[in-house]
Amino acid sequence: MANTPTLVDPLLGREIGGTYKLVEVLGQGGMAVVYRGRHLLTDQTVAIKALPPDLASQGPVKQRFIEEARTLGRLEHANIVALHNLLEEDGHLYLVMQYAEGETFDEIIDREGRVTPADVVAIGCETLKALQYAHDKDVVHRDIKPSNIIIRGDSSVKVMDFGIAK
Repeated sequence: MANTPTLVDPLLGREIGGTYKLVEVLGQGGMAVVYRGRHLLTDQTVAIKALPPDLASQGPVKQRFIEEARTLGRLEHANIVALHNLLEEDGHLYLVMQYAEGETFDEIIDREGRVTPADVVAIGCETLKALQYAHDKDVVHRDIKPSNIIIRGDSSVKVMDFGIAK
């Protein structure tokens, strides 16, 4: 049996903006990769969403990514992942955000198979607080689903991925 080569992400270990280091891939969507990053001076853990140059050079895609940063920048709520920075370097665009350690709601559902009604209500109420706050700021998420809801170790909820918000 032949060994299958392991694909290595060329951005792993890279420093961006002279401030952050990309440490680990957390997830990948249709257009961007999300990394766990580290602030070089404070050692703070952050989430960094990277848009590759081939997409960052496309005007509409770049504008949508920047709009996501603007949207997040307007939202300061305990149940919404916070924006720290937007960087552009070597053709890449990077959104630097709060790292919300925990599991996505869909990971919990997959692991548990079933979630208690009490947990669903608690998670739903916290999610609704975030969405109500966003709506009060004239932001509609438009992609709310279990994979965009993080449940932290203290059972608090963080809503993420405002990439297609209006």
